[in-house]
Amino acid sequence: MPAHFPHLARAQYYCKQSVPCALPSSVIEFIEVETREIDMRLQRYTAAEHRIGANLQELEQHAVYQLLTTDVLSGATAKALAPVNDANPNLWQLFTLLGSTLDSARRLRGNNPRLR
Repeated sequence: MPAHFPHLARAQYYCKQSVPCALPSSVIEFIEVETREIDMRLQRYTAAEHRIGANLQELEQHAVYQLLTTDVLSGATAKALAPVNDANPNLWQLFTLLGSTLDSARRLRGNNPRLR
């Protein structure tokens, strides 16, 4: 993800348990691509963004998920769901980061036949 949007190197990222962590510099790579490729990637990533958003909403509206996340759980059920409950807030944070990254990329790309 960040390899194609170098301005994200300044953003704050979250590791496990919502603890801020630095993006390793090894993740950033610069490659040359044509505007046609950029447009195709933006379309593909935007479609993925829409699917992810729909899946997250469907998950939160699912009756069993609502029951499991609103009830006080114990025993094996609580143990099995602990990783899911720990990751859940990060899902929305990562989805928001994806959306803002794509918004920035779309603004940078604009409607011009050439990059800005």
